[in-house]
Amino acid sequence: MAPASLAIQSAEFVESTAAIAAIDAYIARLSATAAGRRLRGEEVRDQDFPVELFALRPARATLPPLVLLGGMGPLAGAKGFARACSIFGEAREIVLLQACAIPDRTKAILAGERVTLVRELEAALREAIDHVESRRRPIDVIALCNAAHAFLPEVFARMKSDVRLISLVECVVDELRRRRARPALILGSLGTRTARIYARRLDEEGIAFREPSPRVQETLTCAIYDGLKALDWETASAAGEAVFGDETGCIVAACTEIPEILELLKRTGSDDLKRRLARIDVVDPVELALHAGAA
Repeated sequence: MAPASLAIQSAEFVESTAAIAAIDAYIARLSATAAGRRLRGEEVRDQDFPVELFALRPARATLPPLVLLGGMGPLAGAKGFARACSIFGEAREIVLLQACAIPDRTKAILAGERVTLVRELEAALREAIDHVESRRRPIDVIALCNAAHAFLPEVFARMKSDVRLISLVECVVDELRRRRARPALILGSLGTRTARIYARRLDEEGIAFREPSPRVQETLTCAIYDGLKALDWETASAAGEAVFGDETGCIVAACTEIPEILELLKRTGSDDLKRRLARIDVVDPVELALHAGAA
């Protein structure tokens, strides 16, 4: 294995059940850290958590390796790794780099700053790939941040041909093209919306879609940043209920925190809210990408 260029705490496993258990413990650690920061009156951001690496290295993998670029935020990365381990079991090597130090993607998009983000994403991706031990190719890569897809074309233009991006955006476009249902509501961060990451591709394919009102977008931003990214369940639940309380139909979870907000509401919401949530059809880009990688 190539030497790491960053000081990274890493954990390796040969069985998926052990990897999932370790991720559960990691999530508990994230929650405790976030709670401590809030008690001290400190902000909780992705960048406040350390860069860490988790690797499932089964003895007899039969599929090419999978790299997950996470940490944007860390809870979404952890959940993505656990889900990948559940889907693939011991069939493939799975490497998750929690690249929490990568600057906020929405801020970069709003400021028109591309150079730093491209450089940081490329460095993180190369770091993760350096930790792949399997010689099977191609290496599949899923970036567990929708807003990062605004910068990934430039990143992957520099990568070797044996590294394949499974794009969250393209997976959603394929799914909505297949469904040909009524227009889906695209719910993502302000950065994803401003960069038109989904809107541009859906327009190109002639696929109708909806976007939230400015008021709902503002509340969704609160649910994402002050709620899930800060691991503040109370704030996430209150803001999430305001976003999803009246929503029905199909939504695209164009931010990796949104499925977790929905799961939280299903546990904490009123009976009426739970009935409403049951009528929402959620298109989860990460789930689609993981299954695309299994094909």
